[in-house]
Amino acid sequence: MNSSVWLTIASVGATLVGGALGYFLKYFLDKKQEIGSKNADHKRSAYLEVISLMLTVLSQTKLGTLSDKELVKQLNNSYEQCILYASPKVINTFGDLMQYLFTVGDAQSANETLLKMTRVFKAMREDIGLSNEGLGIDAERLMRVRLNDYATAIEGANK
Repeated sequence: MNSSVWLTIASVGATLVGGALGYFLKYFLDKKQEIGSKNADHKRSAYLEVISLMLTVLSQTKLGTLSDKELVKQLNNSYEQCILYASPKVINTFGDLMQYLFTVGDAQSANETLLKMTRVFKAMREDIGLSNEGLGIDAERLMRVRLNDYATAIEGANK
């Protein structure tokens, strides 16, 4: 065999190997994207449950109170999803909020509770790829619509 035959065989072989590697690379990247998309859907669902529960707790004076048993049950259900799908930042900010609520008890500052809550919301938004630009350092402007005295309660506390 002469060198042109070997060169042809080598180029065909390189093309086949390159094509196979390209196919498998695309396959694995597509699978990774599919898994990431499913995880994002789970995150959104889990985060929506947590946010809904927190906003319900904030509205208890107008909507009626949840029993402690029901509150803990809903909180545990929501947190189970977060354990599986949330980023470490979301888990840590959520943990900071819960530790604050459990350890401080009745001596909680309403402003500090709201700020810790908005930090959780901010971390959740970041985790699913949303911007927090213009929402304040701790995304506290997310609560602006919920508070009649926002300017004094939150903005005054941040000065």
